[in-house]
Amino acid sequence: MDKPRERKLWTISLYGIYGLSNLDVINEYIQELNIGIDGYFKGDFNKIKSVTGASLCLSYQSRALIGTGLEYEYLRGASRGTMTTYELPPPSVKSHEIIISTHGFLGTITLAAPLALPRLDIKGMAGAGVYFTKYYETIFIKSEDSTSLGFKAGIGLSYFLTDNLGISVEACYRMITLKSPGVAESFPLQYGVELAQKDFNGFGLALGICLRL
Repeated sequence: MDKPRERKLWTISLYGIYGLSNLDVINEYIQELNIGIDGYFKGDFNKIKSVTGASLCLSYQSRALIGTGLEYEYLRGASRGTMTTYELPPPSVKSHEIIISTHGFLGTITLAAPLALPRLDIKGMAGAGVYFTKYYETIFIKSEDSTSLGFKAGIGLSYFLTDNLGISVEACYRMITLKSPGVAESFPLQYGVELAQKDFNGFGLALGICLRL
């Protein structure tokens, strides 16, 4: 007679993240840098199409269908190019980089779907926590940091190759700021860390491995 399967209460998950974030304001800023101001400067930068990152999550199945957990995640987007200035002849061309990044610590709650499949888990997830956001530009030596609340909600699917080891996919919506800062009317747009937080809002996909203990 087979022994009953031991219930695993703890799960550790490690994900790589691809973020389909908002990025509207940062790309408007990049476009204005590329247009430049006649006689002063002109830029050559690619728009930021997505953000990438990673997350580590520890969860505990406190009930048959309900779990709690702690999660750390990091996200980053960047644009590299050149800035040509015309203030003093001859024109000067310099490398320039624009970087937005954030990392956060969240408490999470999960709700599992009652499936009769021992190797497959489907869970809804919601989490809230604190994010630390940084905005940096190299030429202007402009660096700003900010802290804000944020949340994420989504759905995850895990398939266990063995009793302990599995692969996981997660889709979620992430909001890294609870405020909507105004957009400056000046040219070029005065981009800052609050707008970086707003630009991180959006959907994200994650793929990784999980370990049941």
